Amino acid sequence: MLFGVGLVLFTLNPQQPDFTIRMRAQRFPPDMYFVNEFADGLHRLDKDTFNRLFQ
Repeated sequence: MLFGVGLVLFTLNPQQPDFTIRMRAQRFPPDMYFVNEFADGLHRLDKDTFNRLFQ
């Protein structure tokens, strides 16, 4: 709850799958510092994927 992460509990019955939402996730706009860090890291590691995603 503190970090806005949701919690869903699933039953382990493949014949009758079911789930219960215990805590809904919160929606927050992304922190642009971390978005830019991710983009820079992706550009360094895989320029083709970076170009496909961001250009």
